[in-house]
Amino acid sequence: MWIHPLSIRYRVTVLLVLSPFLYWIFGILMRWYHPKVLAKYTPTSPTELLQSSDDVEIISENDSHIFSESSMLSDVAKKIIIDQKFWQEVSLLVNKSMYDDAQRLLVAWLSDDPYNIEIMKQLATVYCLTRQSKKAFPLYKKILDIDHSDHKVMSKLARLYIDDHDNESAEMVIRQALHIAPENPKYMVLLVEILYESARYDEAIEIMEFVIKIRPSTIQYRDILWTLYEQKNLIQESLYCYEHILTLDSANVYARKKIRTLHQNIHKV
Repeated sequence: MWIHPLSIRYRVTVLLVLSPFLYWIFGILMRWYHPKVLAKYTPTSPTELLQSSDDVEIISENDSHIFSESSMLSDVAKKIIIDQKFWQEVSLLVNKSMYDDAQRLLVAWLSDDPYNIEIMKQLATVYCLTRQSKKAFPLYKKILDIDHSDHKVMSKLARLYIDDHDNESAEMVIRQALHIAPENPKYMVLLVEILYESARYDEAIEIMEFVIKIRPSTIQYRDILWTLYEQKNLIQESLYCYEHILTLDSANVYARKKIRTLHQNIHKV
């Protein structure tokens, strides 16, 4: 039977006949070529092998370093987010006067982070708001053991001592605060309050006159100074004090009334 040389059947028949011969030739070529390919890409000496392994180690170390840095940043970011949520929740509870819930939350966090100054400050504030000042004392003292320069905490501790009728401790603490912040008028007024309670009017007047110099437009400070002048029966100084109050607040009825009274006392003398 004759088959046309261009037909598909003819081509398939030729391929089947020649395939063993072609496979034999392919095998010879691969046995000759393959070792050269391996020699090109494989280290042939211990030095090359060492260099190759060093390269791999360097890449591995770099990858590990990047991973550790990213993990560290991730941990920091998570902590920041957690802290933000915590303080937002505390602030929300305090603003809603839900002090018991805020206290429980703060106590729980403080047990996990017992030297966190900010948590201690907030918890002490909640204690003071809920009239549990006895619990605030140890917190403020612990904060000052950690940070000896926190004059704001010193002033709060001094206020607790005053409320607890321990003026000696209050004076010692507020003077420490003034040593750090010598021109803070609030601290000076706190000291004047202590001095007034112990009838040390001359020293209190001296401090309040200095406060007026650095805060001349604050009427409340002049009221305190006037009270001290009256205790010493310094009528002329009291009159000057109230006249200056009128220059700051011309509608101050109380100051006008006191000026009239003081003028009457002067005429009597």
